[in-house]
Amino acid sequence: MALKRYKNKYSKWPKDLDEIKSMVVEHILVDPLSSRSFVYKLTNDGFILYSKGKNNLDEGGRKKDGADDWPIWLPRQ
Repeated sequence: MALKRYKNKYSKWPKDLDEIKSMVVEHILVDPLSSRSFVYKLTNDGFILYSKGKNNLDEGGRKKDGADDWPIWLPRQ
């Protein structure tokens, strides 16, 4: 929701999650599986947001073929 509020206010997605820190409770940006920040990346038509999962490896938001990332917001295929 904070990402969308930011976009509504500034007419663009934030460049990173630090730009929305003041809009949320700090712990909401901490991935409970890795105890680190969620992965947030801008794309041509929006953004992707995901957890690296328990193995803490960035596998591109995939949760198949052995990858354990947890997609939160991925572009439609």
